[in-house]
Amino acid sequence: MQMAAHVAEIIEREAGSDPQDVHERAPFRYWDKGTMATIGRTAAVAKIGALEVTGWPAWLAWLFVHLIFLIGFDNKLGVLLQWCYSYLMWKRGARIITGLSDVPAAANDARRVASDDQRLAPVGADLREAA
Repeated sequence: MQMAAHVAEIIEREAGSDPQDVHERAPFRYWDKGTMATIGRTAAVAKIGALEVTGWPAWLAWLFVHLIFLIGFDNKLGVLLQWCYSYLMWKRGARIITGLSDVPAAANDARRVASDDQRLAPVGADLREAA
């Protein structure tokens, strides 16, 4: 995002300019805002510059930073209420698990490969095999 803003400023400045009037462009400089990660319930790590925080304070900082960067008050309030509900009711976040069945995975893979082979077989291949 930082580089996109830098390029947008350059384009805006040079869009209506004569090519001879274009001066040397300022180099892009990345501003490292730090690193944050949640590890679990009320546990996180954060490194912002020389400051390193762990545990509950880092977890609160992570929540605060993510709420701040959401667009719109409705979104911020909705996410905050959803987080509060999940925290108080011990609800897990969304988990996406697909492909569950009673058939073992190896059998599922074999069935898929067989159906792919049948679908990709040339027209009339079954007639040639029967002959």
